[in-house]
Amino acid sequence: MEFIPILLVLTPLFLSPLFYPWPVIFGFLATIVLVPFVVIMGNFAYQFMFVDQGNLSDVSWHDIIFSFKAVWLFTFPGIAIYFVFIIPIYTMLVKYVTAVSIYYTFPIAVAVVMITFFSWMISKPLPLEAYVMLIVCSIVHSTLALWMIGKFTAYVVK
Repeated sequence: MEFIPILLVLTPLFLSPLFYPWPVIFGFLATIVLVPFVVIMGNFAYQFMFVDQGNLSDVSWHDIIFSFKAVWLFTFPGIAIYFVFIIPIYTMLVKYVTAVSIYYTFPIAVAVVMITFFSWMISKPLPLEAYVMLIVCSIVHSTLALWMIGKFTAYVVK
């Protein structure tokens, strides 16, 4: 019974090969996993090295496992959000927008989706810093996804 929410969130990922080419799937999936991992593990390393002034022997398995759980906390809903809402927007933009302008329109579309999603999830107004963070993270995510899709597409044998 506890696997039903996990299956519901991962269902778009499992169905995506039916609708999208593998460079698009892997480009978005790598971005969804890589960005939270780098940000959270970088924050953990910064806290440990500079704030706590600790030694490597001071790191406990509990801290490392907690960091990986935090990464999973952002990655898991990101899979559902990206594979249900953002990849269809990407495919629509690829069909109807020129190659140069997708680097402008796609980050804006991702930012709008993320601001709408978080505003819907949180009933009270978000502070200005949250909106700035959402916009910056959306731009980083979408630009990295476009770059990775380009790199993965270069490896496709035609």
